[in-house]
Amino acid sequence: MKCSEVHKDLIFYIEGDLSPEREKALRKHLDSCSDCRAYEKFMRQSLGAIEMKKDVPADDEFAGKVLEKMSSVPIKTFSIAPVLKYAAAAAVIVLGVFTGMGIANLTTNTSTDKLAEAGEEYYYHDEMEPIESFFLIKYDEDE
Repeated sequence: MKCSEVHKDLIFYIEGDLSPEREKALRKHLDSCSDCRAYEKFMRQSLGAIEMKKDVPADDEFAGKVLEKMSSVPIKTFSIAPVLKYAAAAAVIVLGVFTGMGIANLTTNTSTDKLAEAGEEYYYHDEMEPIESFFLIKYDEDE
């Protein structure tokens, strides 16, 4: 029997859940292998510590204590009203922007396709003067 097989079956051996043939083979290996005997001793000590911890007495009032503690904690609720207030404000702003753009297109008779063309000069007030010259100031009087 190999050490890996012993390690796999050791818990079953300690608890007495192996067949008599398998238990005899495992016992024979433990008699001849000091490493596996040390591992068996470690496993027995570990299982003994676990068995000691299993004897924790049950608290019959535990459920009542938990329910009492839960009922004393205030429940926080989420209100959707502030979220809706900001969503409505954002919707009004977006509606205003698109309405303004629509009014601008109606009054100037220009489509967004014409404005998108690069390198084209645009005129204001149906005159043949470029819009850039509107922003230039001439100081003929002072010069």
